[in-house]
Amino acid sequence: EIIAIGPDSIELHNPSSTPQDLSGWKITDQANGQNGYLIPPGTLLPAGQYLVLDALLTGFGLDADGDAVFLFDPSLTLRDSLTFGTQAPGYSLARDPATDSWTLAIPTPSAPNRRAQLGDPRDLRLSEWFAAPAVRYPTDWVELVNRSPLPVSLAGVTLTDNPAVGAPAHAFAPLSFLAPSGYAVFLADGRPQDGPAHLSFSLDAQQDELVLASGGTIIDRATFGPATLDWSTSRDTSGLALASEVPTRGFDLAPTDPAWSNALALQQHLRLTEIMYNPIGGSDFEYLELTNTGTTPLDLQGVRFTQGIAFAFAATTLAPGAHLILAAQEAAFQSRYGSTPALLGTFTGKLDNAGETLSLSLPPPFDGSILRFAYQDSWHPASDGPGRSLELLNPTTPAASFDDAFSWISSPAPLGSPADLTVPEPTNFAAWTAFYQLPTSPAADSDGDGIDNLAEFALATHPHSALPQDGRDQLPSALLAETPQGSFPGLRFSLPESALPAGFGRDDIRYLLQESPDLTTWRDLASKAPADPSWQTLTAPPATLFPGPDTAGRRSFSATSPSGSDTAPRRYLRLSFQLVP
Repeated sequence: EIIAIGPDSIELHNPSSTPQDLSGWKITDQANGQNGYLIPPGTLLPAGQYLVLDALLTGFGLDADGDAVFLFDPSLTLRDSLTFGTQAPGYSLARDPATDSWTLAIPTPSAPNRRAQLGDPRDLRLSEWFAAPAVRYPTDWVELVNRSPLPVSLAGVTLTDNPAVGAPAHAFAPLSFLAPSGYAVFLADGRPQDGPAHLSFSLDAQQDELVLASGGTIIDRATFGPATLDWSTSRDTSGLALASEVPTRGFDLAPTDPAWSNALALQQHLRLTEIMYNPIGGSDFEYLELTNTGTTPLDLQGVRFTQGIAFAFAATTLAPGAHLILAAQEAAFQSRYGSTPALLGTFTGKLDNAGETLSLSLPPPFDGSILRFAYQDSWHPASDGPGRSLELLNPTTPAASFDDAFSWISSPAPLGSPADLTVPEPTNFAAWTAFYQLPTSPAADSDGDGIDNLAEFALATHPHSALPQDGRDQLPSALLAETPQGSFPGLRFSLPESALPAGFGRDDIRYLLQESPDLTTWRDLASKAPADPSWQTLTAPPATLFPGPDTAGRRSFSATSPSGSDTAPRRYLRLSFQLVP
């Protein structure tokens, strides 16, 4: 006897008149005899008795959508086997005491088998189908319902989307059954070789027809199209087909039910709005931010991540506009961002630094995805190790567009902004190196972009990114100033704004504008120390220093040499940085 629903179990029976030694016999769900459960030495099955092995003992469960079981003796000779299709909850498969053939049965562990009474296959109906997958499910599917008060066998039942005479139809696997008033779902992916739950055809979302037959006689048919992306088509008790934004695959639930309404709200408004997948400091600092983008509270109980990471929500209500955070490691998150009520818990697993698929699923009995998409590390390189997160550009982005790089940006904040928490970048060098977890040597070049860490700090560029927009774009550049006295070479640069008296510069950096005739001997033209309210000129005649157009968070300057011109001997200008103790 085999029970494939609930506490999966397999029953062995010794019908002989003598005890049987089962030492070294193996029971497994793999045809090659690998893995499975090895019956221990000294196991004797008395004459006429039963041995029940449950999944906790064997180490493997049985798939209620279809599976196989194999019994091998110690020489790995196959002694018995069973292959079956979809099963009816509450029933078992057992050998008929009268014929010794397998049939649906009433579970009788450790007792003689009892055959179940079967209903008429003509009570089967097409109840729901899904033909335009995007996010909810990865493939088409068809659901059947049994309207009989008895379980029904699918032996001799066929399903096809090609009603032409003589066209092949899908025949269901042997020993497939539907429970009384029960449902069964079959994947319409054209891959029957993948198992009993897979049909030999897929659906055409533009227009198609499904035909259900028993013994060659049509018992139900449905024509549909075009299908709405991610919506299913279901039938009511009268057979009327209705489009449904929330598929009820494998069960029945009216749109007036609060669970259905909540599932609809979750599909429409629960969004993953920030992903910190490759943070500075390692995977302990990973986090995900979810947001309720709607105007009503969301009940998250039973919502779960089913791909990428693992997490299931307990009783949780997310208010309109509110965020919640799932972190890889709570202590690490709080050490960086502080305590926040938005931190709900920790997930299991690790976000892939190379990118991966994340799937967030509705609570049971629903099994569709709220979100299912793959992020890529190539989308925004600043989020791939330099410390920034991926942030959803627009919270109203459709779920089907989450796979698009243009739906995301790298976070403006250096370490992301979970639940709107930001960590200000330190403005002194020692704290800055700790913030970015850098070597303390000012001469180190952590990202290999040719700009040492002291210069990265002084110019407020990114020490973990060698991208041009994270460093080289802020390097000083040459200019040629046209004046009535002639053309003068100069330097254009910008410095970070700050709370210093002059409103720009770092707390412990002295900025020096310098000139040289030969790139060997340099003289100071002007300086800006942390305590200085402005640039201080150090030569006569002085260098010309004037402000330029400011950009967000930066002060711009232009400077020209007091002794150089387009006709004078060659002059060089540079901006240098000194760490003030």
